[in-house]
Amino acid sequence: MPFLSQTDFLELDHDAQDDQDSTLLLEFLRPFSAVKTLLIYRETSLKQIARALEWLTDEEVEEVLPMLDAIEGFDPTVWDRVKSRLLPLVQPFLDARQQSDRPVVVQ
Repeated sequence: MPFLSQTDFLELDHDAQDDQDSTLLLEFLRPFSAVKTLLIYRETSLKQIARALEWLTDEEVEEVLPMLDAIEGFDPTVWDRVKSRLLPLVQPFLDARQQSDRPVVVQ
């Protein structure tokens, strides 16, 4: 799937329900090595991404979406409602990316 590694914009509309889906989501994201912007609209997609990123080891943080600069697109009212639960899940990912000089902004 070499063409997947060339796209720099990925829109995710994923409606998974459990932690096993988080593992599958990580495997799905691995080929997208050039993605700079991850666009998410659904609250369930946002939750699933947060759960998936939570499982990454320090080494995997640099392997999954290594060029990612921003996670954006969701409704601000959704973010206001869920950020207190989801930000702690993605914070280790954000911190690790900051330390590796590849910060990711959640907009």
